[in-house]
Amino acid sequence: MKNRHLEYMRRKMREYHRHHPWRLDGGLFIPHEYPEGKTNKLSWWDDVGFILNGRRVIVNWLHPRRAYLDAIEQQAFDDAPAPSTPSTFERFLSGQEPGTKHWRKLGRSRKKVVSETMPKTADEWVAFYDAVNEREDGLERADCRRMARLQLRARCLVVRG
Repeated sequence: MKNRHLEYMRRKMREYHRHHPWRLDGGLFIPHEYPEGKTNKLSWWDDVGFILNGRRVIVNWLHPRRAYLDAIEQQAFDDAPAPSTPSTFERFLSGQEPGTKHWRKLGRSRKKVVSETMPKTADEWVAFYDAVNEREDGLERADCRRMARLQLRARCLVVRG
C-alpha cells in the first residue's frame, strides 16, 4: 500500500531538483571545502551530497569518537549542579550587565562602538565549569571500556520552496 504523503514528497523532490540542478564536481556535492594545506588533518564530521534516482541525497556523518566525547560532555553537564544565578553571558546578552565598550574615531569628534568586552565570569560559574571539566576527566578515565556504537540513521529532509 502506498503512502500518498511520501509519494507526493518524492515527486516534489524530483521536481525541485529538475528545476534547480546542482553543479556537481565528479558526481559529488561537497558543501565544505577544506584549504589545500589542511587536507592531512582528521575531521570529526562532514557531509557529502549526490543524486540518486533524480533526488538529492545528503549523507552526514559524525565520527564515533566525537559522538562518545559529546555523550561524556552531556553526562558531565547533567551531573554537575547548575548555579542558581543566571550566567554572565545570559546577563550580558539581555543587557542586565553591560560590558566594556571599545570605540573607534570617525573624524575629529565623532566615534562609534566597534566591539564590546563581556564582564568577568562570576566565581560561581567558574566553579561550575571547573566541576564539569573534572567530571569529564573522571568519566573518560572510568568509562574507557565503553565504546561508541556505530549508528546509521536515515532521515528524509524535504526542501520546501
